[in-house]
Amino acid sequence: MARTFKDRNKVGTALGKGPALPPGSDVVSAFCQNVERVFKIGEDVSDVTDRFFEFVENNAQLLAEYRDLESVLGRHRLNIMIGRWIKDYYGLENIKFVPAKRSSLIQAYTSHRRV
Repeated sequence: MARTFKDRNKVGTALGKGPALPPGSDVVSAFCQNVERVFKIGEDVSDVTDRFFEFVENNAQLLAEYRDLESVLGRHRLNIMIGRWIKDYYGLENIKFVPAKRSSLIQAYTSHRRV
């Protein structure tokens, strides 16, 4: 069963765990890993961030979890953390900043290529 973060105190308690991680990293990482279990990255990774957010947006349960995290961390901070997780998890290199075309959860994102 997927984890939700409706209890602000539980999320607040989870924030800041880990020695050098920014606050919220562990709960955002857990959320991203949950998405990754069902999301397929595909061969073209240039728009993987846009597709990742679109996948979340089109899945009611994942979107509810995203909204819970957003209510605590704020959209901008959460989206930056998810974007960094995607880059690091898949071992990608940044190319350029581009406008989002698929997801309304983000306005723009950094496109990538495989290293």
